[in-house]
Amino acid sequence: MKTISTRELCSLIFLIYGNIHLILSYVFDVCASYLFIAASGYTVIDTLWLLVDEDSKTPKHELVSHHISTVILLMSSIDTDTKLKVMIIEFSTMFLMLRRCTTGIMKRVMHILFMSTWVTTRVIWLYCLLISLKITGKFEIYNTNTLEFLSYIIVYLLSVKWTVESLGLVKYRSYTSIWLGLPIYLLPNTLSNQQFIAIFNLLIGSFIHHLMRNRISLAIDSFNINFTCLTYLGNNPYTCTVIGALSSIEVLTRNEYINFLTRMIYSYTLLHHCCIYDPVVVIAFLISSGYYKYQRYNKTGIWHLANGLYLSYVTEQLALLKNT
Repeated sequence: MKTISTRELCSLIFLIYGNIHLILSYVFDVCASYLFIAASGYTVIDTLWLLVDEDSKTPKHELVSHHISTVILLMSSIDTDTKLKVMIIEFSTMFLMLRRCTTGIMKRVMHILFMSTWVTTRVIWLYCLLISLKITGKFEIYNTNTLEFLSYIIVYLLSVKWTVESLGLVKYRSYTSIWLGLPIYLLPNTLSNQQFIAIFNLLIGSFIHHLMRNRISLAIDSFNINFTCLTYLGNNPYTCTVIGALSSIEVLTRNEYINFLTRMIYSYTLLHHCCIYDPVVVIAFLISSGYYKYQRYNKTGIWHLANGLYLSYVTEQLALLKNT
């Protein structure tokens, strides 16, 4: 066994307890409320411990954000079953800690378990779970609020970042894509299922692209931009997918990182909504300012915020139009 820090040892002990309790809650219907309280309490303690601990392999601001978001989700009004489904991701954390304190064949076994559970639970499972909650209407049933949505997205995006980082693909640090999710945080029940999925994918694709900034990440980002624009022009998912795929192919086959199809569709969509809604004209000026700062100084904050506001306003207007 390898020596690990006291904080990591305490985390490992709690993770073992937490995952055993999680299994018992599923199999034998053991009361889970104590698990949520204990997990929230330990997460708060670990956050304070983390702030004074100088030894941290992951940036502290990311871990603190992750911990705070976790506590918010654990204490949220969502049902017990959904909370347990979210907590499944902690199996991967437990295997990560076990990998750090083992050697030889056991270390290799723990590495395999860690990688398999990390990708399947933190990247795939959390993605599918959020979409499932939207489609089944659980957001409306439990009156999920803005802070809870934001917390879920923070946990998910950090999981994606750490996954990409473990592959050695992260070249830049950027978090501003989270602003693109404003319609999800503010208007989750107003969004149609297609709009919700489009914005969720747009948020993820943009976040990954601004971490990597290569041809493949741009192709993914272009697909999501086109899919979202065409969704807000009233197109069906099949049309959005085909044109989005064409934009990705354009990025992958051109010699320069310029996507004329994406720029044309995005510009047309913005102009279309400017002609219908006067406030979008004001937002368009903010978008233009943000785009200039993005292109000139590589600062993406205003660009992403303006697009998040734009999507939020148009979402609300389209919903009002549909209900009249």
